Amino acid sequence: MTCNNQQVNLEHDTNLTQPIQLKKKKEFSFNNYKTRHIAIRLTYIGIDYNGIQCTLLNDVTDATFDSVINDGTIEYQLFKALFKTRLIQNTKDCKYNRCGRTDKGVSAFGQVVDLWVRSNLKDETILYTKREGELDYCRMLNGLLPTDIRCLGWCGVPDDFNSRFSCQSRTYHYYFDPSSYDVPKMKEAAQLFLGEHDFTNFCKKDPAVSHCVRRVNSFEVEETDGLSRFVVCGTAFVWHQVRYMVGALFAIGQGANPESIKQLLDVEHYTKPNYFKYAPAYPLVLYECKYDGVEFLCDNSNVKLLGDIVEAWKEIEIKGMMRKSLMKLAMEQKMSDGKLTVGEKMKLVEKKKIELKPKKLDSNNK
Repeated sequence: MTCNNQQVNLEHDTNLTQPIQLKKKKEFSFNNYKTRHIAIRLTYIGIDYNGIQCTLLNDVTDATFDSVINDGTIEYQLFKALFKTRLIQNTKDCKYNRCGRTDKGVSAFGQVVDLWVRSNLKDETILYTKREGELDYCRMLNGLLPTDIRCLGWCGVPDDFNSRFSCQSRTYHYYFDPSSYDVPKMKEAAQLFLGEHDFTNFCKKDPAVSHCVRRVNSFEVEETDGLSRFVVCGTAFVWHQVRYMVGALFAIGQGANPESIKQLLDVEHYTKPNYFKYAPAYPLVLYECKYDGVEFLCDNSNVKLLGDIVEAWKEIEIKGMMRKSLMKLAMEQKMSDGKLTVGEKMKLVEKKKIELKPKKLDSNNK
């Protein structure tokens, strides 16, 4: 059955013959944005990373970053997120700086970096202090960073701010199991490092550093949740200085003479680099970097993301507790044939592993 009166004339339906107009996607251009100088506070668990410094980022652009090899560093992940969010156009113009160069395996709870990034604000006079209407830098970066690297807060900083050279003090924590050491003796020996000294004998030689004079403001030993930690605060540190000082204190805690620290700080008469072996990297944490007039504001969403870091740190602590329990069990398993107990063998292996027994110290004049 057909209805001739209701036939539709498709030939004259102009709606069907007109091409569909697709909305043209607006191309992104850095020329449409101003840039501003900001500092970012970072926290990360460094055990699975090859340190913070990426040496492959010289003159890299958003168009060439994909060709950069992932070297397993914190900065590789950070710049990957910076490019993907289009916060920077290239590594040269962003003028990136970091406060501390943490090595492979070292973590940070208060690392600070500064750089120039894209801004939503139009008025140059308010770029330093204005936050309302600005891009949520931490949220943007945290959405792309691995869960063991988090941005906790950011703030605008003056043009001449440098996260390395503007830092007033740096604080490191080093965690350890106190059961194998004479802790009171270590506490006393730690005070020998206070003040300004030439730490040539307590660092790894860095060709870029011409002198090794640094100031240690405080060096304490604290107890925390069944563990102990060294808390070291200073204006700046040379390469591996904290780990060398901790290595010396470990040796003191196992019977070495504290007088050797005094002698090694007297570089005019004693030049013995590597006299004490430096301590392992993984228990070391860059805890805080302090600045004058810099206040990092963290919103609730960024604070909640700390849970990712806490979980990662808990896993490390659990592994340490399991290892400690295994050592205790081994100590209790006596061997009946008069040979070394399993526990004694493990202690020998452990001492060999950390290599903290010092060599005989002689004066240069002898």
